[in-house]
Amino acid sequence: TFLLSTYYNVIMSWALFYFISSFSYTLPWEHCNNEWNTPQCKPIKEDINSTEYKHVTNLEPTANVEEFDNSHSSTQEFYDRRILNISSGIDDMGDFNLELFGLLLVAWILVYFCIWKGVKATGKVVYFTVTIPYLLLIIFTIRGVSRRRQGTQGI
Repeated sequence: TFLLSTYYNVIMSWALFYFISSFSYTLPWEHCNNEWNTPQCKPIKEDINSTEYKHVTNLEPTANVEEFDNSHSSTQEFYDRRILNISSGIDDMGDFNLELFGLLLVAWILVYFCIWKGVKATGKVVYFTVTIPYLLLIIFTIRGVSRRRQGTQGI
């Protein structure tokens, strides 16, 4: 169970990293002008008026979409190059990521405090963690449907 807990806490530290990163004014994975991006980066938000966008969305058979075959999305590069710090190969170990290590410690501390009170207190938390996602889904669905312009563009 220790290996499974370690695996779970690593994923939890990635989620915490995304959660903390999402508090910035512009999301770091929206654009490709960060220090970890490569020249093959393609932003997830493109300017609709740009010629590249018109060229790719052209539905005529003459449209050349092959120019983006080697591109990577900005979200994938954020995960690979910012969070994981993937190195060039197996012979290059890369740097130690102190941010992820700190978040891994936070994840272990959260697990400790969940187990500290025992099963009775944890059972009460389960009622909240099971019902709140359904409640949020209902709220977000009602909010999405009730929007005037964007409701017609599709659920």
